[in-house]
Amino acid sequence: MDDTFQRGKPIVFFWGSRPYAGGMNAGLEEVVSTMRAGGLRKCTIPPAAGFGDQVYALRGTAHAGEKTGMVQPNSTLEYEVELVRVSVPPS
Repeated sequence: MDDTFQRGKPIVFFWGSRPYAGGMNAGLEEVVSTMRAGGLRKCTIPPAAGFGDQVYALRGTAHAGEKTGMVQPNSTLEYEVELVRVSVPPS
């Protein structure tokens, strides 16, 4: 389990960047796509929209270097998501 609320550091990601990193997956990307900044959602992601039948290794990012663990194949994932901010990168 990764608890960014407890850690006090949100996951930062670039929209549509693949392969996914930091625990992101297609199902979570779909949920976030329907949210507004400040929104909070609890969601359940089925294996087909999560990491499927593959083992997924959580790895640290610049914002959460200590993240480790494995998501087992065919796992149903539960998230509580708060969209803190949406930023548009400079072009």
